[in-house]
Amino acid sequence: MDFQKTFDLLSEQVVIIGPSGLILEINASAKSFFNSPGARGGSWKKIVSPYLQPPSATVPLDDMDALLDGALERQGSATLTKDGVETTVRFRVARIAQKGDDAFSLVMSASPAPSAEKPMPSPRPGAVSANELNHLHAINRAQTLYIAKTDPSIVFSELLESLLPITGSEYGFIGEVAHEKETSKPYLRILAVSSSVWNEGMIALHESMVSRTLEFRRLDTLIGHIMTEGKTVISNSISSDPRSGGLPGGHVNIESFMGVPIYTGDRLTGVLGLANRRGGYDQAMEDEMKSFLKACSVIFESVEGAKSRESLEKALIKSEKELRLLIDSLPSLIAYVDSDERYRVANKVYKDWFGIDPETIKGKKVVEVVGEANYAKIQNHIKKALSGRKATHESSFDMAGGSQTHVEGTFVPEIGEDGVVKGYFVLVNDVTEHKIAEEALRRAEAKWRSLVENAADMILLLDVEGDILFINHAPAGLAAEEAVGTNVCNHVSPDHCRTVMDALTRSLDTGDPVCFEMQAKGPFHSLYWYSTVVSPIKDGESEPIFIMITRDISDSKRVEGELRQTADQLREMDAFKNKMISIISHDLRSPITSNIGLLRLLLKTGKDPLSLRQQQIVETMERSNTLLLALVENLLELSKLRRGLVAIHARPISSSEIIEMSGLMLRQMAADKDIQIVEETAPDAWLNADREKMVQALNNLISNSIKFSHPGGVITISSQSDGDETVITVKDSGVGVEPSEIPSLFDLSRKTTTLGTQGEKGGGLGLAICREITELSGGQMEMDSKPGVGTTVRLKFKRVEVPVETQ
Repeated sequence: MDFQKTFDLLSEQVVIIGPSGLILEINASAKSFFNSPGARGGSWKKIVSPYLQPPSATVPLDDMDALLDGALERQGSATLTKDGVETTVRFRVARIAQKGDDAFSLVMSASPAPSAEKPMPSPRPGAVSANELNHLHAINRAQTLYIAKTDPSIVFSELLESLLPITGSEYGFIGEVAHEKETSKPYLRILAVSSSVWNEGMIALHESMVSRTLEFRRLDTLIGHIMTEGKTVISNSISSDPRSGGLPGGHVNIESFMGVPIYTGDRLTGVLGLANRRGGYDQAMEDEMKSFLKACSVIFESVEGAKSRESLEKALIKSEKELRLLIDSLPSLIAYVDSDERYRVANKVYKDWFGIDPETIKGKKVVEVVGEANYAKIQNHIKKALSGRKATHESSFDMAGGSQTHVEGTFVPEIGEDGVVKGYFVLVNDVTEHKIAEEALRRAEAKWRSLVENAADMILLLDVEGDILFINHAPAGLAAEEAVGTNVCNHVSPDHCRTVMDALTRSLDTGDPVCFEMQAKGPFHSLYWYSTVVSPIKDGESEPIFIMITRDISDSKRVEGELRQTADQLREMDAFKNKMISIISHDLRSPITSNIGLLRLLLKTGKDPLSLRQQQIVETMERSNTLLLALVENLLELSKLRRGLVAIHARPISSSEIIEMSGLMLRQMAADKDIQIVEETAPDAWLNADREKMVQALNNLISNSIKFSHPGGVITISSQSDGDETVITVKDSGVGVEPSEIPSLFDLSRKTTTLGTQGEKGGGLGLAICREITELSGGQMEMDSKPGVGTTVRLKFKRVEVPVETQ
């Protein structure tokens, strides 16, 4: 059976295309679909293009040249129109390895889309629906392999590898039906076997099949019934099926089985076996595999009858000559350049442009052919193409004889199967005449526009309907590309559209300018206020047009609107902040306090004391929760202070009393870190402040000093009277900071929290709280620091006289 006859058995539209784009072979289904009985030897594009929908659209099939030259397997879909009916075509392109250049197979499955106006055409008699073939890729691959004269066992193995997951089977085989010479008794010779459940026994069985032929000769088995009856055998309970004849040693356990005969014409030529499908098998599966079985039948009969490779090579040579005639007849510059930037193919236009015969170009570098000046203009585009990206360019070229031509070029990369760029195709067109006309039009328009582009006001030309004919580029004007051709009311506030149209009418009736104010869209489509004047322009022959001159007067109104918007946003942000603070107050403090109490309870010695490790963990948790509670309290305190929700009960108080109370609360904390606290107070240093709040503020300063002091350090807390001021000072010998970093310690928008000298953690809010309390009490906070020396913080208040009763 010859190759063309086997092709004609396929229901898909199959076309074998040479590297030149000419058809080497085409089956009956494709000839019928494209109404092209004499397609062989013609261009595949001429056959397919009339059906592309729309004709000008770029569809995957239209890029076949790139697919062919790229030698890649591709698949996709396109829309074709046949007999007035839109048809969805699924296609796959695969390379067929040959000596020298490669050929390609194009396999298409056409399925007309439903139409309310025209019923779907009836399928071709004997054809198999594309919907019944969910494994078109496997069949296309098999067709490619047998065209290339691949071993049938490899072809069938490829098919099985794809079929098993499609059918949900764990095991499968394809065998050839042979007959004993003396008795003509049929037996099955296994050509391919595949399994998704490989064990040692199956591996050994497969290896033995490779070294010798695996045959099934018993006819009292399920496989035997297929050969004797010639019908599909389905068994979903092998263990109880009397036709089961056992399995080879090491074979996977078979629970369900489906065997399907493969016919070539009326002759049984093979058997397809599938096993272990979850849920078992049914007759519908055979219907779904019609095209698969047809492909197997074709492969069985067509391997020996495939056309010789020499004939195909002759056809490729012929196609290449035809392609050469085609590209030489085109007026465009066409060439193929390899990755070394050397020409491999060039058409005759090179001789007209550069005075070089195309036959002598092959192997030359691009720069040698086009010249250094031209090469400099396209060098970056060549690099882009050789990086795998399509590139386009427009520039002037120096031609043979010293003339210049304006050109547009396109560089399309050729990418191999391994993803490496092999080279690129280049197409260059002469666009000199188009460029000259374009430049003349641009200059004429530029002269006219220059009269109004420098005007301070926005200038528009309107027709009698209010459509914008022209608009300049005033600072507050509308962009021309957005406004020209649209109606002026599209850009005016709806409340003022009537005002504009009435002004046009009055101006046309009276012939006089009409002045008014309006709100219209300015930059970024915002509404702007404009002072406007409109006047008619009449030439007595055509319809009148209007010139509108408008000036932006919206700065003050816009600023006012922005201020209102900012105020609204600030109110929303403040409301959100208050809500978050409320959540923290009610939902965080209580559980944290409860956790601290429970952890401290655990630390108390009881009947079941904690182990040392457990005690360490609980102590760590208790410290972490205490720190978290302090952070929450500080956050709430700072929020209240800034919102003015903290009442300051100021009264005359001695600085000594504040220092004594603070030092008393933090001495143990300092002692635990081996830090000495020294108090130096002045009895006459009094201030007017809230005692509890000032103790809180001073506690924050002292705890900060403890945190950033090394063991053995000294913290001095002092107070003094300095003229009209009472100054409370906290000085430490800690790590200090750069003076330039001090402002950031009070900026809550920046994260400045650092660990103490022994890894102590903090919330970073203590200094901010201290400053807020100090300022609410009428004082000021000053801070000096130097890295490695220490930090000094001074709280300055207006000094008050010592109360008489304390004297």
